Amino acid sequence: MTAVSSYSEAISRLIQQRDAQQRNSYAPFCAEYGTLLDRKVAIEKQLEQHVDELHKLRTEFGDAPRELLSQLKTQVTMLTKQIETLNADLNESSRVNLQQQRNVADMLEAKGKAVSEAEDYRQRLEAATKEIEDLKPQLKDKIDVVEVLSIEREQLKNQRNMYEARYEEKAAEADLERRNTAELKEQVSMYKNELEKNAEVVNQLNTETQRLLNIIHKMKNAGARRPRTISGPATAGSGPDMEDLKGQVLEGAKGVGTFFSGVFSRIAAAAEEEAEVPVDEGALDEDINDFNLLLDSDALPSRVQRVFEANSDVNHVTSAYQGPMIASATIEGTVTIWDGMTGSKIKSLHGPERSALCTDISSNGRLVGAGSADMSVYLWSYDTGRLIHKLVGHRGAVGAAYFSLDSRFLVSGGQDRALKIWDITKGTCMKTSTSSSKINDLCFASRGMICTAHFDKSVRIYDMRTGNLQHTASVHNGSITSIHLSPCGNYLLTNSRDNTLSLLDARRTFDVVKTFRSDTYRSGSDSNKACFSGSSKHVIAG
Repeated sequence: MTAVSSYSEAISRLIQQRDAQQRNSYAPFCAEYGTLLDRKVAIEKQLEQHVDELHKLRTEFGDAPRELLSQLKTQVTMLTKQIETLNADLNESSRVNLQQQRNVADMLEAKGKAVSEAEDYRQRLEAATKEIEDLKPQLKDKIDVVEVLSIEREQLKNQRNMYEARYEEKAAEADLERRNTAELKEQVSMYKNELEKNAEVVNQLNTETQRLLNIIHKMKNAGARRPRTISGPATAGSGPDMEDLKGQVLEGAKGVGTFFSGVFSRIAAAAEEEAEVPVDEGALDEDINDFNLLLDSDALPSRVQRVFEANSDVNHVTSAYQGPMIASATIEGTVTIWDGMTGSKIKSLHGPERSALCTDISSNGRLVGAGSADMSVYLWSYDTGRLIHKLVGHRGAVGAAYFSLDSRFLVSGGQDRALKIWDITKGTCMKTSTSSSKINDLCFASRGMICTAHFDKSVRIYDMRTGNLQHTASVHNGSITSIHLSPCGNYLLTNSRDNTLSLLDARRTFDVVKTFRSDTYRSGSDSNKACFSGSSKHVIAG
């Protein structure tokens, strides 16, 4: 309403100013018109006076001199002309004034229309203002709604960006999974073929083992039926044909390879020398125990089976997924490959400038890896022994370095608290995750998870695909020195400086299921390890 009043006052003020300007322009004409009227009246009065005087003179003098009359006539004529002139001027002024009055009337009429229009505009403005005032609350509500919608739009935009990023990540993961699946199918096919071959070898091995056990029992029975010391050739009919038994043993040795060569050689020697040397039943019993241990994966060993003569202190030992190969990492920086059945050294791998702290053999048997105190990870070809990659990036000693199950990646961790995932084909680091404590050991779990054992008494779980930390579990009261996944994949085994071992549920919660302790067990070093037996029924630590 205030805006309308101000608008009306402004229009009235403008109209008054225009009227004043018009009056000022007409004022000289009006003044001149009044002057002319005054002069006309004065001349008419003067004429009347002269006429009156003339009549008085005629009355008084009768026939006055002609000169005086002529003068009076002349004056009358002049006055008459002046009156005519004034009448003409007055008529012209009247005409001009009339025209001006008409113009003023037109202007006043236009002004009236303008005022009427202004009034109409004012009324419409008042109505519009009132409507605006009525719409202001609605407009405020609309503004609030727009602000809320803007916030929601930004949130939706952020969600869309997040979902697009997730989609790209999932697409990359799906592509990786497709490639992994294709490679796994290829590996499964390869493993299937190898398993079929190994099944044939195992069946042959079981058959030969049973046959050899029968031969050993026959030899024991033959020895029991004859004197313990025989000086001379065996008499006919004193027992089974020793040459025949020897031939059967040697034939069995050819059938199963070098795996039982030690036992077979002793049996063959016993068969050859049985006629002259007493039968050593204790040695034969040990050989039988060796066979029983091989046939029963849950059987606990009662004596040392093999001794491997290394040239220096050994920091770590691991076995291959396929075959009897064993790898050891030494303090001199050498990784040695051994034949686990015979104890003989196959080859030595060189490269680390300082102590080799850990070693691993890939599941396909093609690569050997090692972590070193010189802050590097080394990769060799198992077949050629040639150094393929020296992986540099850690800032501390690397105490854990292991291949993934598909042999495509290697994961390393060390005293610099960094967990690194390496592409072993390119020799480059794909992802790095940093924790708050140094890493003593690591292993792989199901669902693409990496489990790490730390100096700060905790176990951390990482997603191998993203490198992100998924879970942290406080397990022990001392530094955790090792972590190992059970063959069945359901449990994790940890060893700690608090002289205990813990069994964790690796399927869901990673909670402690069981704790192992002994009054005689002491874990006195960060290099102490613990692992499962082949059937997961026993745990070993030392």
